Amino acid sequence: MHRELPVDDGSIRPIKLAHIVVRTSRLQAMLDFYVKILGATRVSGTDMSASLSFDLEHHRMAFVAVPEPVAAPTAKVNRPFSDYLSGVEVDLGAEGFEMTPGIEHVAFTYANFGELLAHCLRLKNDGMAPCFCVNHGTTTSLYYRDPDGNKVELQVDNLTMEQADEFIQSLAHHQNPVGIPFDPDDLVRMYESGASFSDLIGNGWDKAAMAQPAHQHAAE
Repeated sequence: MHRELPVDDGSIRPIKLAHIVVRTSRLQAMLDFYVKILGATRVSGTDMSASLSFDLEHHRMAFVAVPEPVAAPTAKVNRPFSDYLSGVEVDLGAEGFEMTPGIEHVAFTYANFGELLAHCLRLKNDGMAPCFCVNHGTTTSLYYRDPDGNKVELQVDNLTMEQADEFIQSLAHHQNPVGIPFDPDDLVRMYESGASFSDLIGNGWDKAAMAQPAHQHAAE
């Protein structure tokens, strides 16, 4: 079966601004502040990262821990994504989180897989390639850098908000809050070949771990 991608003539746009991710050297203080100022609830977290939500979205803000800033940094250094993994081995390439506090990225959600991939192809034809592509479990996401070097995430939801809430509490997410990288060209080929939605969002995740709550694993 062949499936056609929609044509992006410039009319494909995000349907919402999904979330903001912040790098911080004061993780608990930042969580306390945003819980109070937004009336938010902590939906997941470790001593390296945490997420908050105040509505039906699985997370509206997320925070990643970085060291205290130094007075005069002499080089731009990244903390590898592997530092945030627990008990899993995933090749996440050279990308990582910059080691200074600030905005990590802003995320925008698209209506469906077809629109996200069609827009990705249009950007590719315009000479704009993503710097990082990853299946977070909750979303399938492509990251781009703007002219100032800021990251922008273009994503599509893999799960309903209820399913995403369950996934965020799962062992799989606890062990790997970053995700599984992918090649967008491979995903386009899968989409056009008629691959099922389940196959499009699967992409290496351990379904058994996705179904097991992290707190249950910790109690064993």
